[in-house]
Amino acid sequence: MAQFTDRKSVIDWLNGHKRQEIRLTAGGSTLRVVGRNSGIEELDACSTDVYLAELEPGLPGLHLTLTLHDEALALHLLAEGPPGAPPRLSFPLHVPYAKLRLDRADAPEGAAREEPEFSPYELLFNPRSD
Repeated sequence: MAQFTDRKSVIDWLNGHKRQEIRLTAGGSTLRVVGRNSGIEELDACSTDVYLAELEPGLPGLHLTLTLHDEALALHLLAEGPPGAPPRLSFPLHVPYAKLRLDRADAPEGAAREEPEFSPYELLFNPRSD
């Protein structure tokens, strides 16, 4: 599983795995996303370079967009609503490059997988108030 420190290394990895199904995880969390990688598209937005990729999860109405910023990858999950209605789900998330892990989806998940910083069950018994 590849680990990263900067945007360029993520761009190189995603372009090297274009049209392949990949797995995205974040060290110290339970995040897990699998989808077919479109590769990076570079856009010029008012003199600012924007690096964009899409992951096709293979589920109707579900869209995953990745944007690469200076220090982190932004993941945006969007679930369509009925035609003409607002989305049912719009969920943005930032993953610092130091925590980002990318791998081919067909690669076995390593036994040395990093454990989350907290148990998901902890939230059931100790809900956070922030």
